[in-house]
Amino acid sequence: QQRSGFEYDGSTPLSGRYTGWFRMKSDNDKVTEIHENYIFLNFEKNRDGFYNVDGKGGNEFGQYTISGTLSADNEITLFRHYYQEDK
Repeated sequence: QQRSGFEYDGSTPLSGRYTGWFRMKSDNDKVTEIHENYIFLNFEKNRDGFYNVDGKGGNEFGQYTISGTLSADNEITLFRHYYQEDK
């Protein structure tokens, strides 16, 4: 699990385009920074008063969709679902 420097201040989250990166450690402990080519996030309030998050993005590993949640204690959890593009 990796944590970014992003902090949510508790206001209404803004849907839109984001930039970012993450660090990945290889088997030989080399750390590589992977930059996101693009990320679009959509925040939708759910019936529990929190936010469901969906979106899409892409990086050097390929294109992906995003799903996740933003909880009442302002913790965001996102999952990338990579897919193979039709050729």
